[in-house]
Amino acid sequence: EFIALGSVIRNFLNPDLVLIGASDSRSATTIQELYASMVESRPAYGVMSLTNAELTKLSLNCFVTMKISFVNELTALCQATPGADVDAITKALGADSRIGPKYLKGGLGFGGPCLPRDNVAMQRYAAGKGLELRLSPAVTSVNRDVVERLFAAVAQRVPAPGPVALLGLSYKPGTHIVEESQSLMLARRLGDAGYAIRLHAPLAVAFSGEALSGLGKTCDDPYQAAAGARAVVLLTDWPEYGGLDWERLQRAAGPQPLLVDSWRALKDMAFTRFSYLGLGLGPKP
Repeated sequence: EFIALGSVIRNFLNPDLVLIGASDSRSATTIQELYASMVESRPAYGVMSLTNAELTKLSLNCFVTMKISFVNELTALCQATPGADVDAITKALGADSRIGPKYLKGGLGFGGPCLPRDNVAMQRYAAGKGLELRLSPAVTSVNRDVVERLFAAVAQRVPAPGPVALLGLSYKPGTHIVEESQSLMLARRLGDAGYAIRLHAPLAVAFSGEALSGLGKTCDDPYQAAAGARAVVLLTDWPEYGGLDWERLQRAAGPQPLLVDSWRALKDMAFTRFSYLGLGLGPKP
């Protein structure tokens, strides 16, 4: 359960932790020996009861999402603070061994088939025990707010019907999976508000086309998506987008175009036409 889409084989062969829930010691030993014969790293082995293993699995994913939502709230705070740069702050935070740098980059919220589901599962399990969790619901609420902040960033500067180009549709790079993707949530939000949407992604358009039906016009390349667009929103942080000819892309865009950079991948570029908005970058003092 701790392998991640886009890096499945590497994660399987090099785990930090092998979590084993077992009903008896013989089963646990057999499974541990099996994994030890296959992995290339020297992982920790968490051997425990079935109940503890289930709770550990849920807790790991819920803790990771808590970290993601924390940094996305920090991203919003930095964006409202003149001179602030969320990357400078998270670099310092991540250097503290109590925190660490993983999952500490402000940008989009979490999606995919596992992390949102496990937060809901934890909340419902607690409710069944007569307990009300406080952190987990807050984590999911912050995650939903990211889409609203992106929508507001576009709506405040570009009137409907747009058009708006969305680059990157999967819930993260390295996969075509769009389940619980915040990019798709933004596409629906903009579409409901009357914007004309153009969609591009390295894999999702080709392999998840059915899930994109009705959201907007799918495009074969990002330059086609950006042609005439009043706003271009860089969403999933595919490395391919960093290598685009951004001069060509901004020439293709419509009048007074807005560029929203969810991960600040382009913050060091100088643009002649784009009005640049990097999430987590405060206005210049």
